[in-house]
Amino acid sequence: MSEKRVFVYGDLNLDVIYFLDTDDLVFRDVSYVARRGLYVPGGVAGNLAVAARRLGSRTSVMAKVGEDVVGMVLVKDLETEGVGVRYVAATREEPTGTMSILVKPGGGRVIIGYRGANKLNTPSNEVIESVVSSADAVFAYGFAARNVDKGESLVGLLTRASRESVVTGLDLSGFNKGDRSLLLKLKKNVTYAFINMDELEELVGSASVSAAEALYKSLEPEVLFLKMGGRGSMAIAGDKKVSVKAFNVRAVDTTGSGDAFNAGVLYSLLEGFDLEKALLYGNAMGAYKAMGVGARHLPRSLRELEEFIEVVGRLSGRHAL
Repeated sequence: MSEKRVFVYGDLNLDVIYFLDTDDLVFRDVSYVARRGLYVPGGVAGNLAVAARRLGSRTSVMAKVGEDVVGMVLVKDLETEGVGVRYVAATREEPTGTMSILVKPGGGRVIIGYRGANKLNTPSNEVIESVVSSADAVFAYGFAARNVDKGESLVGLLTRASRESVVTGLDLSGFNKGDRSLLLKLKKNVTYAFINMDELEELVGSASVSAAEALYKSLEPEVLFLKMGGRGSMAIAGDKKVSVKAFNVRAVDTTGSGDAFNAGVLYSLLEGFDLEKALLYGNAMGAYKAMGVGARHLPRSLRELEEFIEVVGRLSGRHAL
């Protein structure tokens, strides 16, 4: 299989993860003591780029970090993973983004953080032209709608890539009901759109398949991928809907599972797999990630992912390659 060139536009963060023994979190004058805590590299762009690189894609990140030790560590980590960092810039204006992730019993989590330098991630037209000219795919995250340019770089990147017939992917995390005008600028410029159920409710006010179908008709991507957690995932393409059940695994930490899913689906589609197989690989990546701590608990290779699918699928009697 060929190494497709994928550029990912989005955030790089340091994740500070706390594992709690309670689901009952309230804002009052008390302290919660975690049973475990750790620092790990994170940020949606880095998560997807590392995941796709391990599957075999040639990935690079378009991001911004602070001129601080944390930023240096995140960039070095990407280099160690074989991810390109030519388009990662550093700034003195803001610190590197940091996310505090509170993991509840059962693997669910709440994230509280400061995006910092990520807000200044506004690549120039020259950078956009350089990226698009050498890309097989460009993937972006909706958090860029919160950048200082209010999403104009996001629109410029995806529009330019679409015009040059480069595959474009967009995770709609970060968008809300007030971003309708920005979404309209992206209409027909997104090849593959991704959203989970909570994000769908935040964006359109309803977490349902019919709401996802309405969003599909509004944005008009080639395919809309709906991430449904323990219920699996669905692809909506025209009048066609394809669903694949989730893998039955014990979730330890779901941080980054959505990014891992995105990587599995994007890799599959770039390699010419059909929608059912793409969903299978996406579900497998998300499940594998959820079984370990931090957003980068990922298969080390495509072979390891396929072995995971075979073993877990055989145990459940549902999945097979």
